[in-house]
Amino acid sequence: MAMTVSTGAAAQRGPLPHRFENEIEAFKKADSARTEPEKAALFIGSSTVRLWDLQRSFAHGSVINRGFGGATTPELLYYYGSVVKPHRPAVIIAYIGENDIAAGATPMKVAGDVLMLLQRLRRDYPEARIGYVAMKPSPARIALWGRMDDANRMIAARAATYRADFLDVGAELRGADGLPDPDLYRADRLHLNDRGYAVLTAELQGYVGGAKQPVSAKVAR
Repeated sequence: MAMTVSTGAAAQRGPLPHRFENEIEAFKKADSARTEPEKAALFIGSSTVRLWDLQRSFAHGSVINRGFGGATTPELLYYYGSVVKPHRPAVIIAYIGENDIAAGATPMKVAGDVLMLLQRLRRDYPEARIGYVAMKPSPARIALWGRMDDANRMIAARAATYRADFLDVGAELRGADGLPDPDLYRADRLHLNDRGYAVLTAELQGYVGGAKQPVSAKVAR
């Protein structure tokens, strides 16, 4: 597999992200009103991050939630300067890419954009622990899972190039039949409920705290 990762204007391909300007402005106001915590964990990405009660899930550490709306990877890259750059985290956790697939992006395009993000994070935060959480299966998007799985595999194959960890927790969100466990998802069958977030938190707790090695370098079937 050959894949080119570039920076600059290519990072801004995709839909114009003006729909998120109110959320980005709220981030800016929050950043200006608080003192940056030391050795914080910065979570970035789409609604899987936005809806996560990080303060409760990681009560023994400093966490910053910068997930927004139904963000795609190009939109996160577009707003990188406002979402990521104001912070000095010791750990960065990214969950992004699922909405890209849902919007019609190819696995190759999604993987390339995610790797572009990991490259930029490593350049700007050479000492941080950087983890990419693999796209999860969900009942509502099970028809798209094959494409998400393909993108996950491409990302897993290259993440180490940027000293980033590929964190595959998808297997823990599946039932005995191998399908996404509906008891872990909200009524929309897309977003995790409290039980689902408890599973996600348990899998990432050690990584965020620095006590464990990466969760996995594999992609769950």
